[in-house]
Amino acid sequence: MKKNSAAALPLVLFFIFYSCSHEESPSPILGKATFSLAPKTKSSGRLSETTTPAFVLLSIKDSNGKGVHESKKLLLFPFGQSFTSESLSFQTGLYQLTQFAVLDESNKIIYATPLVGSDMAKYVINPLPMDFTIAENQNTQIIPQVLVVDSEDTPESFGLAGFGFEVMEGVAKLKSEEYFIYDPANFTSMDGFMPSFKKTYTYDQTKLIQIDAYEYDSTTNSYDPSYKYEEYQYDSKGKLARKIKFVGDIGSKWIHEYEYLNSESIKVIRHEYYNDTPIGRPDWWIMERGTSSLTVKYYQLDNKLYHELNYKMNEKGNVISKAGMTHNPPSPVEKVYYTYDNSPNPYKFQELGGEYGIDSEKYLSQNNVIGQANDPNPKSTKIIEYNKEGYPIVIIIPATSKRILSYQ
Repeated sequence: MKKNSAAALPLVLFFIFYSCSHEESPSPILGKATFSLAPKTKSSGRLSETTTPAFVLLSIKDSNGKGVHESKKLLLFPFGQSFTSESLSFQTGLYQLTQFAVLDESNKIIYATPLVGSDMAKYVINPLPMDFTIAENQNTQIIPQVLVVDSEDTPESFGLAGFGFEVMEGVAKLKSEEYFIYDPANFTSMDGFMPSFKKTYTYDQTKLIQIDAYEYDSTTNSYDPSYKYEEYQYDSKGKLARKIKFVGDIGSKWIHEYEYLNSESIKVIRHEYYNDTPIGRPDWWIMERGTSSLTVKYYQLDNKLYHELNYKMNEKGNVISKAGMTHNPPSPVEKVYYTYDNSPNPYKFQELGGEYGIDSEKYLSQNNVIGQANDPNPKSTKIIEYNKEGYPIVIIIPATSKRILSYQ
C-alpha cells in the first residue's frame, strides 16, 4: 500500500501543477477593428464614376515590430456614403498600420495611403505608419486617408516598392458545388440526402467565365459527362457584357446582354435562341441602385411594365427584404424578409441580382442567408457549416436540400 501511495504522489503533484499553471494562463483578451477610407484630393487624379471600392489590402505590425498581417485582403461593404471593411480580431494592445490600399473588383489598386517621407505624403495629414489601439471587447474603426492612384503615379511616389502587392490572403472562389435532395425513403443514404447534380466553376484570373453541370445517374451511382451550363463574357472595362444560359444539350439557350446606363442603372435584355436562331421577342429589365435599395422593373413587348421588385439593403450590404408589384392586373407581391450570418458570401455577383427576383438576395448580399420568412410566417431556415476561413462548405435546408461547396 505504501508503494502504491508513493507512486500516486507524482500524479497528484502533476495535476496540482497543471491546474495552477492553467489558471495562470488565461485566454487572451480580444478586441476587433474595421477599416474605412477617407479620400483626399491632390493636384491631379479622379476615379471613374463607375469604379467602386471592393477590397482593402493592408499590412499590420504589433508594438514589437512583428508582422501580424501581411497583405491581408478584406471585403468592403457600402456604409452610408462610404465603405467599411469586415472586422479583424486582435489581442488587446498597440498596433501599427504599415500599408493600406483600396482595390476594385478586378483587384486593381484605385486608392492608397502614402508613407511618411514620400512625395505624396504632403497631401494627407497622417501618412503611414499609423498607430492604433485595440481595447477589450470593443470595435475600433480605423480610417486612413487615401489618395487616388492614377496612370501617371509611380509606386515610389507613395513610398512603395510596387503597386502590385502580392495577395497573401484573398477572397475564395467557388470550385464546385454538389446538390442533394431529401429522400428519406432511399436507404442508401445515411442522412436522407441523395445526389442530384453538381456544378464546376472556371475562371480567367478573377473573372468567372463558365459553369459546367453534371447530372447524377442513380443507376450507375455516378455523374454523367459535363455540359456547359452558363457562360460569362466581359467588355474591355472588365464589366459583365453577356451571360449565356444553356438549357441542357438540346440547342436551346437564353442570352442576357448588359448595358450600363450610368453608375446606378443597368439594363439587361434577354433573348431566347434555339440552334442560334432567335425565338420570339426579347424582354428586358432595368436595375436602379440606391444607397440602401435596389429597384428592378421588368418590361416586355411594347415597353409594357409587367413586374416590379423592390429590395431594401442594410448597412452591411445585405438584402433584408423583398417586395413588389405585378402589373396588368396590379397585384402586390408577398413581402419576404432575410437574416444573415457574418461570413463572406461566395455567390456575390451584383449584375445577376435582378434576374427575375430569383436568388437576388444571394447574388447581391455580402453575407449568407440563414433565414427567410414571409409576412409574417417563417418559411425556411438554413444550417451552414464553415471552413476555417469562414466560407460555407455545407448548406442544408432541413428536409429539403443540401449543397456541398469546395473552393480554389
